[in-house]
Amino acid sequence: MELRPNVYFDRIKESSPSVGSGLYTLSGAPTGFVTFSAVLSDGQYFDYGVTTQSGADWENGRGRYSVSGNTITVVSVNASSNNGQPIVWTNQIKYIFLTADANSIQQIQDDTVYNSLILG
Repeated sequence: MELRPNVYFDRIKESSPSVGSGLYTLSGAPTGFVTFSAVLSDGQYFDYGVTTQSGADWENGRGRYSVSGNTITVVSVNASSNNGQPIVWTNQIKYIFLTADANSIQQIQDDTVYNSLILG
């Protein structure tokens, strides 16, 4: 069973030269940002966003961080500039960042309402 992301940090962003889809190799944080390895543990799930420098191509979803290889594996894509399908990236620099996806925020709100109604 996939765990719902429950980690949120500010200013986590790295570049990735990866091509294809499904796996992002991280290659460092731009000045003023923090690396994923500074805040995530191996196997931890989180919401991510990724975009090209121009912003024309983008993808939001759920990923899992791996210390080995400093990679992010895509677990699911929630939205993208490719009609919600994974982007098949070409040889271009992308920026991937930790975010609070709207689907996760809605689930947190739903859980809060449910718990307050059931638990009082």
